[in-house]
Amino acid sequence: MSTIVVTPASTLPLSLEDAKRHARIDHAEEDLLVSQLIAAATEHAETVQRRKLLPTVLQRRLHYGFPDKCIELLYPPLITLTSVVYTDPDGADVTLDPDQYRVMASDQETVLTPARGAWWPTTIGEPNDVRITYTAGYADAASVPRNTMHALRLLVAHWYEHREAVVVGTITANVPMTVDALLAANRVYSLAGGSR
Repeated sequence: MSTIVVTPASTLPLSLEDAKRHARIDHAEEDLLVSQLIAAATEHAETVQRRKLLPTVLQRRLHYGFPDKCIELLYPPLITLTSVVYTDPDGADVTLDPDQYRVMASDQETVLTPARGAWWPTTIGEPNDVRITYTAGYADAASVPRNTMHALRLLVAHWYEHREAVVVGTITANVPMTVDALLAANRVYSLAGGSR
């Protein structure tokens, strides 16, 4: 099983202006660097939280057929489920009728199960013979939780100020309740790894 990005988010949740204001950067000479830091901070937050921050088209690929029970779609929250396509025993790609499955979505997880009285169909039994395409993430930057947005600001400012992997000659400590705590507040703690 794997989940791939089909179409990445078209924008980043944190604007260049917001990041620069937080980091007290008042010149444009390093806008490219700050933009790259915003992208890196976004990727870090998405990895830690196990979710997409802005609308991203994903495809969940299952190997050797449907599982016995339900399928978890990673990186909530779900925006739309586009299609469930499987390769039947004759090698034809078939789009599963939405009446044949149920979608149970929350901010923490999205799960597909067969509809009441239905079963998952038989597939050809090969890698990637089930492909579920969906869009996940918050609707827009204004919908991203404030603590996640603040963690992005802190990361960008920290990375801008400290451009090397190691700071020499100083005593450092994490400020309590900062990036780790802010990101943990919206972390997905569901299965995050497979089907049930």
